[in-house]
Amino acid sequence: MMVAPQYATFGPQTYCDRPSRHPGEQPDCTNHRNAIRHCSELSDNPVAKDVCTPSVVSTFINRSTMNFPYFGVVDFWAQFAFLGVYLIVFITTLVRTPRMNMDAVDADLEEAEEEGLLASTGRRFNATWQDITGRAKKRTQDYGAATQREEEI
Repeated sequence: MMVAPQYATFGPQTYCDRPSRHPGEQPDCTNHRNAIRHCSELSDNPVAKDVCTPSVVSTFINRSTMNFPYFGVVDFWAQFAFLGVYLIVFITTLVRTPRMNMDAVDADLEEAEEEGLLASTGRRFNATWQDITGRAKKRTQDYGAATQREEEI
């Protein structure tokens, strides 16, 4: 027994519910879309018995249920338990707002800032430990600028 027995057994399989032209031939439903039916164990059409193949999982569960009835009872009620837990979690996620831990967010932002600062000092020429710790040496006035001698020439 399943919550959705038709789909659990045959999935999305379909068959053509029209008589075939010749014995042993598949019927043609290209022009008759309304004759396409979903596979079911209750169908009395012999073509459905030939075309529709139960899934491996449904065959395993059916055989286990026939040999061990207790397994079938457990499987049946486990489906409802799963659906109940799923529904509770789904409704909880819709209603409950997430709680933010601001201390963790601040620590992450501070760590990202430190990593960015460390990464930028590695690209500079002549980066020293004083630059990294924030106690940089005073730069000379002509650092990165043209000197007076170059301007005179």
